[in-house]
Formats: sequence, structure tokens, C-alpha cells
Amino acid sequence: MKAKRTMALVVALVMVLALSGVALAAAASPSGSTVAQTSSNVVSVQTAPISEAAQAPLVQAAAAFVAQNLGPGLAVQPLLAVNLTVQKTDSGAASVTMNVAGVQEGDTVVVTILNPDGTTKVVYAKVLADGVIELELEDFEDGDIVIGKVVPEDEATANVASSAVTMPMTGGGASAASMALLLAGCLAAVAVCGKALVKAR
Repeated sequence: MKAKRTMALVVALVMVLALSGVALAAAASPSGSTVAQTSSNVVSVQTAPISEAAQAPLVQAAAAFVAQNLGPGLAVQPLLAVNLTVQKTDSGAASVTMNVAGVQEGDTVVVTILNPDGTTKVVYAKVLADGVIELELEDFEDGDIVIGKVVPEDEATANVASSAVTMPMTGGGASAASMALLLAGCLAAVAVCGKALVKAR
């Protein structure tokens, strides 16, 4: 009887520890998961969402670029809108490979960058594969960017907010408060199980 009780307490303790591990894993990671690879001079890449108001002029700049350089009947479909910070070891150009949903091989992808002086610059991104693009960033450290693909005008979505998404984060939907509460409960259960195990012996 004593052996069965001890075994039950040990199993309960293992389950509680496993649950606390899940609680920690569900907490949002600090960096986005869409950056797949960078050039060797890049130390880190950080992202943050930007507002619809901040996105709008960048999308307009991309539309003007497409109209001037690619001809009429085309528009820009925004796919990703973020504030991007790239920390480098030197002042050279940086290469950042990103996973962007909605991109397919053969697409023309443009990136609109907000310069520190308030002007915008539009550059092409290289499509490496379905959902994968490569950005070559010159003289860039921090700024708002909008990534979009060129589509026929009748296929473009007018609503920037619904089409431009932020970089996903691991466990981004989990509430930090609820995770902290769950972890505290797990620690309390560990303490109770420990005391019961000591008594059972």
C-alpha cells in the first residue's frame, strides 16, 4: 500500500513538472519566426508591428513605383508590414532571407522602406521559393517596411489592415498573465507533492 502511494505521488510529480514545461514553452518568444537566414555580418533581426496609418503611405509609394516602372493595370498586394531593426557588425549591405506567406515563385515582390528622413525607397526582393524571399538592405539599420507582391489591379485588396500582417511569434496567442498563473499553480503542486512524498516515506 505504501509503495503504491509513493509511486502515485512520483507519477503526479512528473506530470506536474511536464505541465510546467509546457507552460514555459507556450510563452511568446521575443523574436519573430519569419526570418530564416541572414548574411554573416548580421548580429540580430528584430521586428515590431506597425499601425495601419504607418502602413498606408508605404503602400501608396509602392503603388506609385509599380505604375511608373511596370506599367498600368497593376497594383501592390501588401503581405507583410513591420518595423525592422537589423544589427550588423559593419556598415556593409545586409542580406535577410524571410518566410512571407502569399509569395510564389515567379512573383514580382517589392519592398517599400521608410528612410530616417521621412522619404521612402522601393526596392525589389528576390523570390527564392514559394513563401521565401531575400532582401538586400543597403544603408539600413531601422525603419518601417511593407513587403508586397505585384498583382493585376482587380486582384488587389484595398484594405491594408486585413492584408498586411505582422511577423508571427512562437506562442504569440498565449497570454503572459495566464502562463504566469499556470506556472505558479504548477510550482505550488510540486511543493504539495514533495511534502506528501516525504510523509509517505
